[in-house]
Amino acid sequence: MGRILMPPKAKFTREEIVSAALEITRAGGISAVTARAVGSKLDSSARPIFTVFQNMEEVQLEVSNAAKQLYNEYVGLGLQREPAFKNVGMQYIRFAIENRSFFSSYSCQNRKRILACPMCCL
Repeated sequence: MGRILMPPKAKFTREEIVSAALEITRAGGISAVTARAVGSKLDSSARPIFTVFQNMEEVQLEVSNAAKQLYNEYVGLGLQREPAFKNVGMQYIRFAIENRSFFSSYSCQNRKRILACPMCCL
């Protein structure tokens, strides 16, 4: 009888991989997010990444989505205070200061798409 081969069990969750990639992005920008770097951050080889993601572009897209979510959290805090316009602006600046690599890693056009911010590149 033939054996049924099962796909390898994921060693890390999607969230763990994205979290490691976010840390790498904060330190060195999105271009520093490589399979080897993420694997190293997880104390592993690069191979387990590809049991969860098909390629590194997919990982980088998830990092972009996580950055957008983080940005939305900052803006949400600004919307909770009056005057909202001023506080959203303050939160936007705070996000830029505290997450500089997310801004410097992307071109101006990508920033508009990734962060969905109408104030970029005016």
